[in-house]
Order: sequence, then C-alpha cells, then structure tokens
Amino acid sequence: MNSVLILLVAIMVVNYSNAYFSEQIDDYRQLDELYKRQINNYFNKSNKIECWDSRNP
Repeated sequence: MNSVLILLVAIMVVNYSNAYFSEQIDDYRQLDELYKRQINNYFNKSNKIECWDSRNP
C-alpha cells in the first residue's frame, strides 16, 4: 500500500513539474518575441541604430 501511495505522489510531482516548466518555457518564448520586436523597432533598414545613436552633429 505504501509503495502505491509513493508511486502516485511521484507521478503527481512529475506531472506538476512538467506543467510548471512548460508554462515557464512559454513565458520565455513570449518574452523572446517581445525583445525581437523591440530590437527590430530600434533598427532602421540600413541596419543603423535609430534611438541609441549618440554621435554629436
């Protein structure tokens, strides 16, 4: 009986861990897409940085 209970708890922990890590991976993918969009917005078509250009005229 104890071994069945331990096995069930282990399965529950593994399933919870998989769901948690899957959610974390999805969050990081969304963050990665956000960063990619922001980087693309800062670069113009000539591959020069638009808003971080610190040259003095």
